Amino acid sequence: MSFSWGSLTSQTPNIQKLASKKDVDGLIKALDYRDHKTPTRGTMIVEAAATALGDLRDDRALAPLLKTVDRLEQLSSDLREMGEKLSSDSGVATLEASREAVTHALRATKGAFVDIVAGRDVEAVTKWTIQHPGEAVPQGL
Repeated sequence: MSFSWGSLTSQTPNIQKLASKKDVDGLIKALDYRDHKTPTRGTMIVEAAATALGDLRDDRALAPLLKTVDRLEQLSSDLREMGEKLSSDSGVATLEASREAVTHALRATKGAFVDIVAGRDVEAVTKWTIQHPGEAVPQGL
């Protein structure tokens, strides 16, 4: 069974395998994973990828993690608005489960960013990463 992963169609990323191989690029791709049949499952994969990137502490993941934080915050807001418009209890319960999964992924993604930045000025590194996406963070920053 294939799932959408960014603009590609691929098998569900094996986060454990990518992490054990220290495949930072593969884990960064996994941050864009979507499972349209089971969105909560897709969000769990994003959470696992973010956690693995935090464990690897590679600066290349900083900009993609910030992008993922923005996407998850927007998704959480959209789900909240949808929940306010629903009248059926089952629909609200499904949306709340999705929002909870997004909240967990958001915490993991922010935590991974902080883990990678550890010991440095988080605000300065965040600003640098936003202004220079894809560039290595200078030593001493």
